[in-house]
Amino acid sequence: KGSTFIVSIPVQISEDERADEPAAANASLQQKPQQVLVVDDNKSVGDAFAALLDKLGYQHELCDSPERALQKLLRRPYDALLLDLQMPGIDG
Repeated sequence: KGSTFIVSIPVQISEDERADEPAAANASLQQKPQQVLVVDDNKSVGDAFAALLDKLGYQHELCDSPERALQKLLRRPYDALLLDLQMPGIDG
């Protein structure tokens, strides 16, 4: 038993010396860092997404409950939401 999911994050693949730097898929992403809210009650999963988003140059906030996520969403807009679909209380 388990979960299967697909995450698609647009990035450029570079073969020059800048290959280790975060690269965005288009100029608008390069001008303004995208704000991502990551919601998962499993800390290791949230940390894994945070590490990936850091490497790709995205700004992010972690949230461990859907209730807190709703509070954050009411206070400010985000460009994307990564949400666990099976959490206690309110799920995705």
